Amino acid sequence: MPLYAYKGVNIDGTMQAGQYEAVDKDAVMAMLRERGYYPVEVKPIRDKRSGGWLATLQRVPLRDISVFCRQFSAVIKAGIPIVQALDIMREQVANKSLKEALAEIYQSVQVGKALSDSMEEYPRVFPAMLVEMVRVGELSGTLDISLERMADTYEKQYKLQQKVSNAMIYPVVVCAVAIAVVIFMLIFVVPTFVSMFTDSGMELPLPTRILLGLSGFVQNYAVILLLLIAVLALVLFYYISTDAGRRWFDGLKLKVPVVKDFMIRSITANFAQILSTLLASGIDINQALDIVKGVIKNKVVEGHIDEFIEDVEQGVTLADTIGKAELFPVMLVQMTRIGEESGSLDAMLAQTAQFYETEAENAATRLTSLIEPAIIVVLGLAIGFIVISIALPMFTMISTVPAGA
Repeated sequence: MPLYAYKGVNIDGTMQAGQYEAVDKDAVMAMLRERGYYPVEVKPIRDKRSGGWLATLQRVPLRDISVFCRQFSAVIKAGIPIVQALDIMREQVANKSLKEALAEIYQSVQVGKALSDSMEEYPRVFPAMLVEMVRVGELSGTLDISLERMADTYEKQYKLQQKVSNAMIYPVVVCAVAIAVVIFMLIFVVPTFVSMFTDSGMELPLPTRILLGLSGFVQNYAVILLLLIAVLALVLFYYISTDAGRRWFDGLKLKVPVVKDFMIRSITANFAQILSTLLASGIDINQALDIVKGVIKNKVVEGHIDEFIEDVEQGVTLADTIGKAELFPVMLVQMTRIGEESGSLDAMLAQTAQFYETEAENAATRLTSLIEPAIIVVLGLAIGFIVISIALPMFTMISTVPAGA
């Protein structure tokens, strides 16, 4: 149904504003009259779920979501009603997208709409997992606890995300610097020796001829090379943005020896932490797995979680279906089995998540410690080759100079 924005005033002069879904404008006016308000303004607005202006809101960083959940939980725990709490939060938050969404949600909740239903209309602002946890909290009367759990979960996700970013960005930056140094030497350093070598008329050693050839090629075709690299990068980024490309890239990250351990440990920590939080809040296993699938940003893992859901629906234990995938560490399988048998699956998963968070940190440290010296060695070999290629003909020239000349 269409969504309308309305303003009404009652006999005491109190103004009421909000949004209301109705068949037409007359239905909104009838609703206001039934509530004792005289319609001042009723106008249609674009349905947010079909691409309204709030659909263009930027995604909110996990850190901001975590802070919002913690503050909102504290306000609710203090006994402040939801509507008043939302009014406080929309004034407190700094993130623009979050502030604008909360302003709309405040109006929706004012007219009787459930908080979770209102939040669900802004998927770019509020993750599906948070919406479901809020819904559970509303039904059970433990909204403050649900929000506190989500604050902890998103804080851990943020820290893990930062570790992933740092582990991946550092080697890329070092590689870029190394390549820039080599190109600088080929374009600006090597050419200063070219005229000296050509004027001598001597036969140049093979390494020197290779170096001069590379230097000339880079100088003559630098623009073409840059354009080619840019085109290849654009093609690669476009391919990765497709489902097939994303699946290939995500699969590659799980296979490359140096990166594999870190990625699997970080994904395992994320999987166990989120699933533990959802199960502890009373969400059933299939729904919890479906939510986890939307949070884990890896197409290969998403495919495995789809298989988990199908198997669990057919009566297979979660531990057995995880073990069958041969993706996650054995410890996760064992802890899941213990949790299922003892009826404490959420607690076992929480312990597993804590263990693999530490393992992911250690893997990130190992990754950096392996890549950094490797890049330094490669850069040293490249610079060494340049220096030797320049030095060899110079030694020859010096040796041919007559003694006492």
